[in-house]
Amino acid sequence: MIGEIHENLLGKFIDSGRRVSNDAYNDLHGAD
Repeated sequence: MIGEIHENLLGKFIDSGRRVSNDAYNDLHGAD
């Protein structure tokens, strides 16, 4: 059970990290 919770949190962390990276990338390259 703890493993499941850990995986879920890790997945959310990675997902939000990807979103932030995407926004930063778009800002750098002037994309909308």
